[in-house]
Amino acid sequence: MKTSGKAIFFLICYTIALFLSNSLFALEIPPLQRRVNDYAHMISPEIRLKLEEKLAALEQTDSTQIAILTVTDLQGVTIEEYSMEVAKKWKIGQQKLNNGVIFLVAKENRKMRIEVGYGLEGRLTDVLAGKILDREVRPQFKSGNYDEGFVRGVDGIIQAVRGEYRASDAQPRRIASRSKSSFFDILFVLGWIVLIIALIVIGHKKFIASIITGAIATPLLMLTTMPFDFPLLFVNIFFGAFIAFILGSVGYSFRSTSGSSGGYYTSADSYSSSSSYSSSSDSGWSGGGGDFGGGGASSDW
Repeated sequence: MKTSGKAIFFLICYTIALFLSNSLFALEIPPLQRRVNDYAHMISPEIRLKLEEKLAALEQTDSTQIAILTVTDLQGVTIEEYSMEVAKKWKIGQQKLNNGVIFLVAKENRKMRIEVGYGLEGRLTDVLAGKILDREVRPQFKSGNYDEGFVRGVDGIIQAVRGEYRASDAQPRRIASRSKSSFFDILFVLGWIVLIIALIVIGHKKFIASIITGAIATPLLMLTTMPFDFPLLFVNIFFGAFIAFILGSVGYSFRSTSGSSGGYYTSADSYSSSSSYSSSSDSGWSGGGGDFGGGGASSDW
């Protein structure tokens, strides 16, 4: 019974650790207010209105939903990860058709991505999405002509979902980008599993050493998926020490032979950051419940 109880305690702490990991580093996703959500202020009012009308007309005739999102910064994550989180929250596209597209641009990172819903992957393929970004959008963005870049990008997406956009010379590297990203995601998860086990084992030997290990190893592990950011480094150090405190206590508890161990209960303040995003939406337009599976392409300028 004692062994079973310790095993259950370990599973509970492990679940809490994963939950806190997701909560502390949850991406901040701006609200969906309209079809063109220009939070980075890259599009002029005239062009924004033109794009709104064009996308509304497309939805009226084809039922396809396309949403544009510009953000100032990616908050230390990859544009693929950020884009998928936006897709999960916004649910662009009709629920049964999954015919949604998200055109995401990160201004300061100079990154962009076209995220494609399940139902459109046959028409707006990874190759076509890459071509639209590289040939239609990138040249305009590089010259600072953001308005034209968005107009050409949207026109290319509309033509593609209607089967009218042709890729005369495909770009295979765009197809491989998703599998490469998935490979590193698997390595990242394995790294966390190894670290969690190591913190428990070290905590069994020496509790303080577990906390020090977590504070050092966690920032190093996070650097494999995030660019270096000095303020974020301190957050990662604190987060690593906190997780090590929980997992180290699990390992330390196995040293007890009396059956009564000091229970650790730690509550963390919810992680929040300052944001220029509005917390509520005053628009009547919203996604239709569409699903996304990671199809699309990314690029930069």
